[in-house]
Amino acid sequence: MAHHSWVGLGATLGLAALAACSAPPAAPPAPPAPPARSTPAACTALLAFDGTTVTYPGGDPSAPAPSADQVKRWAATAVAPIGGLAANIPADYADEVATLRTAVTGAQNGTPINTNDPTIVGASTTLDKWGRDNCGFATMDVTNDGTDLAGVPATLPKGPLSFSFADSGAPAEKAGYVLVVAKVKDGAKYTLDGIRDGSVDFTSVADVVGIAQPTKEEPEAFSTATLTPGKYLVVTPIGPPPQFTGILAGEFAVS
Repeated sequence: MAHHSWVGLGATLGLAALAACSAPPAAPPAPPAPPARSTPAACTALLAFDGTTVTYPGGDPSAPAPSADQVKRWAATAVAPIGGLAANIPADYADEVATLRTAVTGAQNGTPINTNDPTIVGASTTLDKWGRDNCGFATMDVTNDGTDLAGVPATLPKGPLSFSFADSGAPAEKAGYVLVVAKVKDGAKYTLDGIRDGSVDFTSVADVVGIAQPTKEEPEAFSTATLTPGKYLVVTPIGPPPQFTGILAGEFAVS
């Protein structure tokens, strides 16, 4: 009787082992869900990235080309903002972010950014238009008619600003090269006529906070800036660089 009991037990254990071997393997754990994208975080990153363009060392057409070390130092300020933009802007804009991220990566290695590259300019414009439509920023749309800057308001609220710049029928010798938004330094003395005739260097009386540069491919430029209380200049040199034919200027206040 004991002999038969051991035989039955062995058969039972054998069947259990066979069943275990033939069972399908457990499914691997599901990968973690990607972090949720945040529009406010993307807007913050866009503001920060646009802010770095103000300090890019290769932006002045009359200045010598920037050194590799200057470009690397600039890139260090742009890495976090472009990463924040990549993580939070809708995935539909992945190509545009990748274009700018590639440019920043090159700058980390000391390679200057071609600020006239239509691919880079187009990517930046697309992202700034997204910010215009989705971030709820205050807006300012400036037009150069060849003799004046239209669209500069008397006042704007403090906080983020989305601004654009375009020429309206201005001939080439009076086309705006770049629109500069600059905060007047405390106690600085100037007149708009002095800035316009070149007797006052606006960079000596104001700190640049935003720039928007049209190109042949993108004739209406978009950018962002953060405004704090104070007075601001809106300036564009006109005509072909670096020997510009004149300067247009306006101003507004932020309270």
